[in-house]
Amino acid sequence: MPAAEINYIEIVLALFLGLFSHIILDAFTPAGIKIFAPLSSKKVHRNFGLSMILLLAVLSLLYHIPMLFELYGHYILAT
Repeated sequence: MPAAEINYIEIVLALFLGLFSHIILDAFTPAGIKIFAPLSSKKVHRNFGLSMILLLAVLSLLYHIPMLFELYGHYILAT
């Protein structure tokens, strides 16, 4: 069995996504979160969480656009 290759960029992205998603989900709690805690005491709530989920969805689509066009050309245009 071949040795698995370690892709450090994917590890860092996965850790960042886990940390960022935890912050986003904490924004949905009734207490909210202090996103800039040492500098400001302003809390953010659900609207921040929803806008960050939308941002993650858009970034995900932008990252996968070449693959989506390839699938479209292969499966839709080929028929």
